Amino acid sequence: MSAVAVAMSGGVDSSVACLLLKREGHEVVGFTFELLRREAEEMGPLCCSPESVHAAWRVCELLGIRHYVLNLRKEFEQLVIEPCCEDYSLGRTPNPCILCNEEMKFGIFLRKAQGFGMAAVATGHYAQIRYWEGEGWQLLRGSDPEKDQSYFLYGLGQEQLARIKMPLGGLTKREVRLLAATEGLPTAESAESQDLCFVGEGGLRAFLRRRVGDKVAGGTIVGPDGGVMGKHEGLCYYTIGQRRGVGVAAGDRLYVTALDPSRGEVRLGRDETLWARELLAEKARWVAGGPPEGGRRFRCLAQIRYRTAPAAAVVEPLGEERISVSFEKPQRAITPGQTVVLYQDRQVLGGGRIISAVNDN
Repeated sequence: MSAVAVAMSGGVDSSVACLLLKREGHEVVGFTFELLRREAEEMGPLCCSPESVHAAWRVCELLGIRHYVLNLRKEFEQLVIEPCCEDYSLGRTPNPCILCNEEMKFGIFLRKAQGFGMAAVATGHYAQIRYWEGEGWQLLRGSDPEKDQSYFLYGLGQEQLARIKMPLGGLTKREVRLLAATEGLPTAESAESQDLCFVGEGGLRAFLRRRVGDKVAGGTIVGPDGGVMGKHEGLCYYTIGQRRGVGVAAGDRLYVTALDPSRGEVRLGRDETLWARELLAEKARWVAGGPPEGGRRFRCLAQIRYRTAPAAAVVEPLGEERISVSFEKPQRAITPGQTVVLYQDRQVLGGGRIISAVNDN
């Protein structure tokens, strides 16, 4: 069997991934990343803290496998945190998890693992990889609908999928925790990881104040009729569809419907103005290496955020890594900076980063 490098976060998922791969007879080596500056560790529970590194080490010791720590602080700052902060400051809402997977786990880590002589890398993602004769490698949804993470992996291509293992794809979270408890793994009852694992105490708003608060300009909050309803301290503190914490009083239920960097405006409107049938996305990626149907328009299911149900749509590749997505039914709060992921049943076709929505109202 081959040597496999496992990305270990100190949680139950990557621990069980190690367990299953070792049972299969692979030579398993655990790697935990140090991603954040040391001063950030004082800001509450964060990704890859000293506690998570220690938890990963304990699992590796119990399983009798080697464990190493990779210092990737500089790379994480440059490739994940800085681009996300820039997006927020420009009124976009990025998805750091997707960027971390693309740049860190299946970019830098995969290359380093190859340099260490590893045949493959593995993670605790709930998604499935298979090889289909005549079609190549395919990425599929995980078996557990509550934990499926294929949405975050749409950017994986053929060369990457050939060197990646995801042993949890056919399991449910309950089954994973039961396996960990049965084997006496110390991470069996570990807490779920956070979506924004690097923000620390105070949440996203406090994090952005620390990181970009002195770089963003305030502006006006504009109501449905175009009148000024208040002031804001920066577009980065708002997102499309937001209602609470907007900072103005109104008789109607008003939501953030647009963020305009050119005018410095946060625009508010009623719920009906949040619905749109079309979107434009950039940086399109295709699992098969290119779009289906030879680049012609095709039908599929499109998902505009992680916890939103996929919806029937027609996709048109536009060239220059851009796609247009037209939905059969309007979708609510399509958000620039977020990702649209395309599926054919359970199979991931690809996706792209949302630039804009075409509203019905």
